[in-house]
Amino acid sequence: MQFEKPDLLWGLLALVIPVIIHLFRLRRFHKTPFTNVRVLQKLLAESRKSSELKKWLLLLSRLGLVAALVLAFAHPFEVSETARVEREIVLYLDNSFSMQAPQEDATLLENAVQSLLQNSPENKQFHILTNNGSFPGVRPKEIQQSLLNLKFTADSPDFEELYLKARALFSKNNKTRKELWLISDFQKLQLSDASYTDSLLIRTVVARPEKRFNISLDTAFILNRNAEGLELEVGIRLDDSLQKKPVSLFNGDTLIAKASPEMRSDGRASVIFSLPADKNINGTLSVMDDGLKYDNMLYFNIFKDPLIKVLSLGPGPTDYLERIYTSDEFEFLSMSERQLDYNLMEQQQLIILNELRDISPSLGKLIRDYRDTGGSLLIIPAREMNVSSLNQLLSGLGSIRFGERLDTEIRITKVNTTHPLFREVFEKQVANFDFPVLQSYFPLINGPAKILELQNGEAFLSGRDGTYVFTAPINPDESNFSASPLIVPTFYRIAKESLSPAPLYFEIGRQNSLDLEAKARQDGVMELQSESYAFIPRQQQFARKTRLFFSEEPETDGIYSIRYGGNPLRDISFNFPRTESVTVYPELNFPENVYASPSIEALLEQYQNETNIRSLWKWFVILALLFVLAEMILQKTLQ
Repeated sequence: MQFEKPDLLWGLLALVIPVIIHLFRLRRFHKTPFTNVRVLQKLLAESRKSSELKKWLLLLSRLGLVAALVLAFAHPFEVSETARVEREIVLYLDNSFSMQAPQEDATLLENAVQSLLQNSPENKQFHILTNNGSFPGVRPKEIQQSLLNLKFTADSPDFEELYLKARALFSKNNKTRKELWLISDFQKLQLSDASYTDSLLIRTVVARPEKRFNISLDTAFILNRNAEGLELEVGIRLDDSLQKKPVSLFNGDTLIAKASPEMRSDGRASVIFSLPADKNINGTLSVMDDGLKYDNMLYFNIFKDPLIKVLSLGPGPTDYLERIYTSDEFEFLSMSERQLDYNLMEQQQLIILNELRDISPSLGKLIRDYRDTGGSLLIIPAREMNVSSLNQLLSGLGSIRFGERLDTEIRITKVNTTHPLFREVFEKQVANFDFPVLQSYFPLINGPAKILELQNGEAFLSGRDGTYVFTAPINPDESNFSASPLIVPTFYRIAKESLSPAPLYFEIGRQNSLDLEAKARQDGVMELQSESYAFIPRQQQFARKTRLFFSEEPETDGIYSIRYGGNPLRDISFNFPRTESVTVYPELNFPENVYASPSIEALLEQYQNETNIRSLWKWFVILALLFVLAEMILQKTLQ
C-alpha cells in the first residue's frame, strides 16, 4: 500500500490524545455513609469489571476512528507491478483507401476512430501516427475533430517504414516501456519479419469488413485510333463476376455512353467505348457499388496532341524516317547542312544528325545551344565520319566519346526493356528474335546507358534525357536495321520523348512530367486548378516548351485546368493508384513479439487493467464510520 499524501501520516500522532484521556481521566469521589454494605460487595466487584471492559473497548474504537481518518486523508492506494512502469505508446491508425470498406453503417476507419474516442483513458497521452501525418503527445479527445475528419490516402507504408516513424516519436528515456499499437486491416502491412524491433512491444487490432465485394475502375487506354474515331478500353476488377454493374461515361457533366462489363479470359472485365477522334473529351468514368468508393471514378482527358517537329540534317537516307514520322503526329523535315535555316532549327523538338561526315565548329555551337535550351538530339554516324569533329561536339554535351571504326560483322543481340525509352513498349524481355546485323561500328567510350547492345556487350544505341547516339550507320549498305521491327518503336519513342505528350491521366504520388509548347515569361508561372483545389507545380522553362513536374501534388483526384495568366491552356486528369482495391486479405501470422487484440475496446480495457491504480481511501472512511457506530453501541449497551 502506498500513499498519495504521506505527509499527513504525521496525524497518527493524534492517537496519543485518546490514550491520555483514558489513562488520566480524573473523577471526584464523594463518600456516602451507608449502614450495611456487605450485601453490595458482590455487585460492586461485578460493576468494576464491566466498567473496565467498556473503557478499553471505547479506547480501541476511538483509536481506530482517529487512525482510519488520518489514513483516509493520506489517500492510500495499491498498484500492480505493470502499473509501476511508465509507458510511451505510438498508436498507428491506418487511413489507407482499403480502410474505406463498409462496416455496418460506416467505414472501418470511422468505426475505429469512434471506438478510440469513446474508450481511451481521459488522462493518457498517445503519439498518434497515420499514413500521411502524426499527432505527437496528445489525448485522443483533444484532437477529436482532426480524427473525425481524417482523409483517406493512397500512401500505405510497409512495416519497416512505419517502425522508423514510430521510433522517431519515442523519447530517448530508456526507463520507459515503449509500445506500438497498430490498428489496420493489414492488407498491405506485413509483420512477418518484426523480430528486429528490439524491446518494442507491438499490439494489433485487425479491422476487416463484413462484405468483401468491390468493383474497381482500374485502367483506361486507347485501344485503336484512326482518322474516323477511337476505341477507349476500360479495365475493371470485379471481386464477384455475378455482381456486374454498368459503367457510365461522362464528358464534363454530360452522359455520353453507358455499357456493361464483359468478362475476359484472365478473370477480369472490360468495357469498350467508341468515341470521335476529332473531339476533346474531359472524361469521367463512373460505376456504383457497395465496396470501396475511391476507385468508383476514373478521370481522363483525350486531346489531339500538337505535331512534334523533327528535323533530319545530313545526307543519310530518310525513307524509313518518313514512314515512321507520319503527318498525323509529326512535322518532318529533311535538309542538308548547306540548306539549314538556323531560325527553323530553334523550332524543332528533335534534330537527327543523319550521317554527317563532318561537323563544323559553327554548327557544333548551334547544336550545343539547341541542346542546352531543351531540344532533343539523335546522332547517326557516317561510315567515313570525322571522329574528332563529332567528339568535339559531344565534349559540350557530356563525357561521351567515339573510338575509331571497327570493320567487323556483328549482330545486335539485346534490347534493354527496362530503359525509360522503352517503358511500357515491351511486356517482357525480347528473346528468340531475328536481330539485325552491322557491317561496322564505332565503339563508345564513357557512353550513357545502353539501349540496344551488340553481341560483344558494346552499345549500338545509347543515351537518355534527350541525347541519343547510334554507333553505326543505318543505311542499307551498312546494316539491315532499317528493315528490322525494332526501328519503329526506337525512333518513334525518341521523337515522342522530345515533347512528352500528356497521357490519358496521371497517377497521384508518382514522379510525372508534362511538356507544353506554351512558354511562360521569366517571371510567370503556370497553375493547376480544380473545382476545390489549386496548386503551382514545379516547372522548367526551355526555349520552345515548358515542362511541368508532379510528385507530391495534387493530393486529390479529378480533372485539373492548366492556367497561365488566368487563361486556360488545357486540362489534365489525376487518379489515385488502385493498389488498395484488392479485397483479398492475407492470412495473418504474427511473430511471437506481436500481441493481437480482438477489438479496440478490448485493447484499451487490457491497458487500463494493467495500469489500474486501486484507491483505498473510501474503505478507510467506511472503517471510520464503523468505529463511530461501535462506540455508540458500546455507550448504550455496556453500563
